[in-house]
Amino acid sequence: LAESGEKYRRLFESANDALVYGDLTGRILDVNKRAEELAGMKKEDMVGKPFWKLGLVSSKLAPMLLKRLAERLEGKPAKEYELELTRKNGGKMSLEINATIVRRKNVPQGFFAIVRDISEKKSLEEKLRQYSEHLEDLVQKRTEELSESEKRYSVLVEEASDGVMILQDKKIVFANKKAAEIIGYTRDEVNGLPLQKLVDEKYLPLAEEMYERNLRGNAPMTFEVEWRAKSGEHIPIEVSGARIYYKGRPAILRVARDIRNRKRMEEQRLKLEKLAIIGELATMVAHDLRNPLTSIKNACFYLKNTCPPRDGAECKSVFEMVEILEQETAFANAIINDLLDFAVKRPLEKKRKNINNIINRSLKKANMAENVKIERDFALRPIANVDEEQLERVFLNLIKNAAQAMPE
Repeated sequence: LAESGEKYRRLFESANDALVYGDLTGRILDVNKRAEELAGMKKEDMVGKPFWKLGLVSSKLAPMLLKRLAERLEGKPAKEYELELTRKNGGKMSLEINATIVRRKNVPQGFFAIVRDISEKKSLEEKLRQYSEHLEDLVQKRTEELSESEKRYSVLVEEASDGVMILQDKKIVFANKKAAEIIGYTRDEVNGLPLQKLVDEKYLPLAEEMYERNLRGNAPMTFEVEWRAKSGEHIPIEVSGARIYYKGRPAILRVARDIRNRKRMEEQRLKLEKLAIIGELATMVAHDLRNPLTSIKNACFYLKNTCPPRDGAECKSVFEMVEILEQETAFANAIINDLLDFAVKRPLEKKRKNINNIINRSLKKANMAENVKIERDFALRPIANVDEEQLERVFLNLIKNAAQAMPE
């Protein structure tokens, strides 16, 4: 008995869980070292006292604990239960308690409770619960972000100023609004459209080559082709492409830019360059022509001043020819001035002038045919700040154009 008692004592004291032995009234009769550690109290401070008077648990729990003890006495199956313990130092911990009734010759003698510290387990469960809630929040947030990203992508693609297409097996399997608009098809019509029907025959070999190179991942960034619109119009397009996966299969993403306006601007630029060259040539021609014209003008002046009086028929004819030369020289000089004005843009010299007077001078210089009737309907005194010489030339050109545009 002594040896058995010693074994029990060693087992009782060395147990990892707190062990509490008490009588049927709830009074504590014995506790092990682990129980002292959990309670933060010495054995002598606990033995002989009901457990609810130790200040370790709330007094509100006493009825529940006594009820559980009564259930054990009635033979009901033991169930683990949890409660919160407040240590003497103020610290709190969660406990799991499993109590059983001690009987001797089938007569209840007291209770034996195994008390386990589950604070760490509770802490982990709480962290797990928080993580689970956080994970749900993260999943929901990520789902919302993906949904928002999808909406942004959809808006970006649909409202893009460039055409966006996806090609698979050399057919269009997706096209945005702009892509369909460029070639004049509806969205339903463009889906399934083969590459050979989209691209002009002249550019089809290039388009097919770039398609294959895109699939291999070594195509250039951009290239130019011509698309054939539904109306038959040939549209210059700048295309870039990349390999992607669409519905689990390799495909080509195409971004297409309509460059009709750019092509028109390039043509206009070439025309302007040609005009600039013509302007330079006009300057050179004007410079080279002015010298001989000046000589002719001086010669006419000399002839008119040195020739005998024009009484004779012969001299009269000479004077008439000299006057024609002077008129034609003045006309040629005017043409040179026009060429120079075209070639070199001079700054405006503005002054306050009567517009009616400028128009009347332009009408005189126009030399209208006799069958052209001119009607004047002027404002009383229109004054404006203008370059008189250039505005006169404007009116003169308008008057000549009007006369030339009239039937007969």
